[in-house]
Amino acid sequence: MILKRIFKRLLIAVVLISFLSHKTSAQNKTVTHENQQWLQYYNETKLNNHWTLLADASYRWKDGFNESSQFIVRSALGYAIKQNLRVSAGFAYSGFYSQDALNRMEYRPHQELVFINNLNNIKFNHRLRVEERFFNLLDNSNNTLIFASGIVLPSTLPYSNYQKPILKAYFY
Repeated sequence: MILKRIFKRLLIAVVLISFLSHKTSAQNKTVTHENQQWLQYYNETKLNNHWTLLADASYRWKDGFNESSQFIVRSALGYAIKQNLRVSAGFAYSGFYSQDALNRMEYRPHQELVFINNLNNIKFNHRLRVEERFFNLLDNSNNTLIFASGIVLPSTLPYSNYQKPILKAYFY
């Protein structure tokens, strides 16, 4: 019991002394401000009750549209197992720029599972995606393969007749 009180008082004293006597100093922080502009297009076309064609395209610039940054074109075919459960597989083609010159290409086959559920008036979309990323640096012949997986959890909260997304979380 006595040791417990001594230890507690010693711990409080160490914490107080460290806060009171510690000279605060911070690292110099360098902040680099960059801006990017994105132009994106998404399309989801229902072919029938089960099949859906998914497509999107994106182009990105830096510094007020002055320098190209990246492009991506992606397409997939989805199959609805149930009304709220869809599987899909597709392919993406992407290019990366450095100093306005194309320097890396990427080929991305992917597979995903989308599950939709409602909790009261909130709609949840759960997307689980596995992506294989093949890199090809244009200045040499080395190819690289990276497996990437991601979870996207967008949610929709109805606001009058307009549905506004309230959460989009991307984890890679």
